[in-house]
Amino acid sequence: MSLGGYTKPAIKENAYKKWVEYGDDNNYFQYLIDCYNGSPTHNAIVNGVAQLIYGNGLDATDSDSKPAFWIDLQRTIKNEELRKVAIDLKLFGMYALQVLYNQGKKRIVEAYHHPLQTLRAEIADIEGNVRAYYYSWDWTKSTDKRYRPRRIPAFGFGEENEFVELIVVKPYSAGKFYYAPVDYQGGVQYAELEEEIANFNINYIQNGLFAGALINFNNGVPPQEEREQIESKIKSKFSGSTNSGRFILAFNADPTKKADITAVETKDYTDMLRYLSEEAMKKLMVAHRLVSPMLLGIKDNTGLGNNADELKTASTLFDNTVIRPYQQLILEGLGMITRFNGYILDLYFKTLQPLEFTDTTNATTKEEKEKETGVKMHSHRAPDFPEEIELAWMDYLKDKGEIVDNSQWDLVSETPVEDPEAELEMMTFSGNYVNPQDKSPDGDSGLVKVRYKYAPSRLVYNSRKFCVAMVQAANEGKVYRREDIVQMGEDGVNSEFAAKGESTYSIWLYKGGANCHHYWTRVVYFRKRNARGQFEPKSATPDMEHDKQVTVESIRKEVDPKVLNPKGWDKAKARPIDMPSKGYKYPR
Repeated sequence: MSLGGYTKPAIKENAYKKWVEYGDDNNYFQYLIDCYNGSPTHNAIVNGVAQLIYGNGLDATDSDSKPAFWIDLQRTIKNEELRKVAIDLKLFGMYALQVLYNQGKKRIVEAYHHPLQTLRAEIADIEGNVRAYYYSWDWTKSTDKRYRPRRIPAFGFGEENEFVELIVVKPYSAGKFYYAPVDYQGGVQYAELEEEIANFNINYIQNGLFAGALINFNNGVPPQEEREQIESKIKSKFSGSTNSGRFILAFNADPTKKADITAVETKDYTDMLRYLSEEAMKKLMVAHRLVSPMLLGIKDNTGLGNNADELKTASTLFDNTVIRPYQQLILEGLGMITRFNGYILDLYFKTLQPLEFTDTTNATTKEEKEKETGVKMHSHRAPDFPEEIELAWMDYLKDKGEIVDNSQWDLVSETPVEDPEAELEMMTFSGNYVNPQDKSPDGDSGLVKVRYKYAPSRLVYNSRKFCVAMVQAANEGKVYRREDIVQMGEDGVNSEFAAKGESTYSIWLYKGGANCHHYWTRVVYFRKRNARGQFEPKSATPDMEHDKQVTVESIRKEVDPKVLNPKGWDKAKARPIDMPSKGYKYPR
């Protein structure tokens, strides 16, 4: 590493390679890592700031009123990933999240920290959009096929069959487009200076003779191999920090052939090194906008912020001017995830500041006070659902269900499901069936198709939008496989009614939610056959004669009896309004 060689990184578009290089050798991120590893002050500040950014972890002011959404976010991204994001954001000035979609690309199911040093931006399109990033674990070996850069779409720019995308967040910086300079840019050379000072001191100690002694052997010049052996023995015996201060004892039969050791006067570097070390520390604190080193556990002799009042003032100032802007950048990325998944949370990071530092907050609302103090203010308000969340769920429901082709299937029966809990226990499906017209492992036998319909087809003036959508779908002839209905709950539909601490709410059991008047009816179809009793699996014509004697009883042998005659069939209709808990999973 040459001192100051990377303080102003070059950013070059490489049309041939399709990505934008960062640094003279396209390795500026690694240079920042080297500075971080080599400078003790810089290392301590970066680690300390990252800890303050993450604080005591992520929380939401509305986590009590929206427990399902809060738990969904916690399942999507883990705490350890956010800690890594905080480190990258401070060290590199930006960060990246890798998001994974479900099979239908309707929801983000997982999000991970992606090491920023492995990414290079793709050259922007004519509209100024960076549509992708290129990934290589080691850019110095990018010509090696093992490290050949791989294209990963940016968030929102992936194709339908690309289920991994990258969210890259960076602050605005004048004159910078692809990469954001670090906020300590002016102090990078001082981080490198600290490393060079440390290397100088180490070498000074490890060379036990301090490069200040000249040894002359006055008995001739031995062969090259012998000279190397003598040098090696002296070096191993007298160099190194543990050998410092040793003396040489020589016995000579002939005083005219004694070894001649001459001390070489060297300049005393102590004062200069002390000055450079102190100057590097001060400049690094300025570059990082560190009001007081005590905030990060660094003790100095300036007296700045060393008493309680000064430390409290310094902590509040540093939190507002440095830490919170960083936190806001992370929340921006998380907001992109939650909005895509159809909900909004009022997120914040719980502060590491002592409570006495935040007891004088000027916050006027519970939410503002919770954000500033980091103390959870529990609430029992009714769930709050913005219009855009409900609209997102409506779009989701459009892809569910199917309309059965009555030219190929006869409707045999339509029976209310009077014990849905019993039927739910018998479900053995696995996996997420994307196409609603795929064969149901529980409800299809080739001759028989078993589906479920939302009923009754009635609404009241204050019916929930979910029920409105489902009743409209039923009037259009839509029916559903059981696995589709269960998957709705797994995906979070009506999860605002979930029990506290849970993120799913069974649409199969509880329909539209608490106090809902709807229920499921079971619809059984039998494949049409002609007058000769032959089945027509591919097509049928209107003039065919059909056997009108086909009943549920006559086709029991075609399907598992548990599907058509579930346990507890004689129980009362399971409308949520009729349940003891009124449709809440647990009584409230």
